[in-house]
Amino acid sequence: MAPFEEIARALFAHEQARWHQVVARPEWGLTDLTPAIQERAVAALVISGAADESQAVAALRRVADLADARTERLANIGRWAGHLYPHEPPWPIRIQPDMLAEWFAVTQLTTHPELAEMYGGMDPEHSAVLLMLLAHASDHIPQAARLFADLIAGDIIGLARPAIVAARTATKGQRLLDTAIASLITQANWTPDSLNALNSELPHGLLPRTHAAITAALVASARGSGVSEHLASMLRHLGLHLRDLGCPQEAVAATEEALALYRELAAANPAHQPELAATLTSLGLHLSNLGRPQEALAATEEALGLWRELAAANPAHQPGLAGTLQHVGIDLRDLGCPQEAVAATEEALGLWRELAAAHPAHQPDLAATLQTLGAYLRLLGRPQEALAATEEVLALYRELAAANPAHQPGLAATLQNLGTGLRDLGRPQEALAAIEEALDLWRELAAAHPAHQPDLAMTLQTLGIHLRDLGRHQEALAATEEALALYRRKLAAANPAHQPDLARTVHSLGVHLRDLGRHQEALAATEEALGLYRKLAAANPAHQPELAATLQNLGIDLRDLGRPQEALAATEEALDLCRELAAANPAHQPELARTLKNLGIHLRDLGRPQEALAARKEAVEIYRALAGANPDLYDQTYQRALAGLKRDLAREGQHGALAGLHLSGQRVTDGRPHDVPPSPETPPSPATGVP
Repeated sequence: MAPFEEIARALFAHEQARWHQVVARPEWGLTDLTPAIQERAVAALVISGAADESQAVAALRRVADLADARTERLANIGRWAGHLYPHEPPWPIRIQPDMLAEWFAVTQLTTHPELAEMYGGMDPEHSAVLLMLLAHASDHIPQAARLFADLIAGDIIGLARPAIVAARTATKGQRLLDTAIASLITQANWTPDSLNALNSELPHGLLPRTHAAITAALVASARGSGVSEHLASMLRHLGLHLRDLGCPQEAVAATEEALALYRELAAANPAHQPELAATLTSLGLHLSNLGRPQEALAATEEALGLWRELAAANPAHQPGLAGTLQHVGIDLRDLGCPQEAVAATEEALGLWRELAAAHPAHQPDLAATLQTLGAYLRLLGRPQEALAATEEVLALYRELAAANPAHQPGLAATLQNLGTGLRDLGRPQEALAAIEEALDLWRELAAAHPAHQPDLAMTLQTLGIHLRDLGRHQEALAATEEALALYRRKLAAANPAHQPDLARTVHSLGVHLRDLGRHQEALAATEEALGLYRKLAAANPAHQPELAATLQNLGIDLRDLGRPQEALAATEEALDLCRELAAANPAHQPELARTLKNLGIHLRDLGRPQEALAARKEAVEIYRALAGANPDLYDQTYQRALAGLKRDLAREGQHGALAGLHLSGQRVTDGRPHDVPPSPETPPSPATGVP
């Protein structure tokens, strides 16, 4: 029995003892009312939400043992219950605290099915009240979700809206309620107006299955109407909802169908070119999520060409142009072209500065683009410029959030990125202060709005990384464990799109456990992360880099536990992946070099020095090429790798093999294998200028 169940039963035993004492008084004329009937009578009044004495009598008649009772007797029972729970106004009766009332209602409905027959006689107002009670109960009583679905099933069209309103207030139970509502929506015949009214009750990020089900129903309705324009619009929105559900393949299919329709529409009527451009941008986003950056860039560049023509003819389309330039930058970054990504983002930034100067409503777009630029400058090894961009964003968001609390999420995300920038510059205490301020904001936001729980979880995981930098390993572990609990209990279970976040957090957990010398637990965490990433990468090749990084960490964990042969096997599998990734995208060259360096360490452990040297030589050559292209970012890494190779060659008596390799004379030490998963950074927000 769960602790909550035990507490609720104990508290209600006291309540029932009080009922017996009061009903025994002769003035009520109810001394023959048995404990079982007392219980069902109170339940009937709570569940029905009877708003006056006549409704109370009608509700009590639904109790099997009271169906034939005189009206006066039923009225007396209603007065007795009102006396037990006095309120102003007296009806409906209210049991406090709410959790106790919820437990009682769910228990009675589950135990006495005849009470559920009241559903059919309820008016919409009382049904809405009961739905709210059951939604709150679902957070601690799983059976409440089934009762919630049963109530809606009696009148899907009439109760879908109050069901959505109620489900939005749940936290732990929201996933079950979302699934129930989505399933029922597919079983009813809706008018487009009814579906659009439901859509208006759904903020972004909440009830993703319901959102997708409503949009799928709108797609079906649009197919029947024969109106291509409406069908194309609904298909594009369905693609966005499928992406949010972690279904990128289906998102691409829906968006490609929308694109085909918009091509026909735009060919017949140029007025549809903005929708065509926006759909191309959406397709690029979905292809990027599938790890197909070249195709993503092709779609986004086609969109960019359209927006340039549209904006040249009509400045009202400049927001679309600016937003698409930002998306082009994202695609170029994914293809390992950070310089070109910066150029596209700087062009977008110039447009947003002009637009924001003329229309303050574009200040958030300006802030989002600055945020993106900071991320790219960081990738290029220009941390001072990245920090300057982030500090400008922070000043913007502080003003925006002071004027409108709706911008607090942007402020929190910027503080998180500020922490990352300060960390890059070796200012860990200031970095920690920024992350902690971000965390305080996300806690407040997530408490008021469950849609921000993913942001809270990500910030907790980031906090763990910053605490680790400061050698506060136990606190780092605690922060990561809190993030993991959020992902396990609420987020990843409710929405498959959070499975990558769960995998990354489990991966981080393994690192923190290793820091604390808990090697067996570290291995278990890394193996769990590996299992998650294998599934993710099988469904979406975009997750192959994380799979490779987790295989590398698995090798480290196995090495720590004295299992060198298995450590080598894991690192060799990582190497095969990294070679494929780097061949397709030069942005993965650093990870290939790191994996080769790790491979050399494992081979050396196994007494295979010649193979170890070959792996490390290849790593040094890659690092030398990287340092030649970007010395600010890679020169120190190259020098460290070269110093390690020099020592290994000297150890093997191969001094002559150093010919052609130059060492700057800087004293460096050989690092141990790469053992930290990539630091999470708040991803750039897509610009809102694209319709």
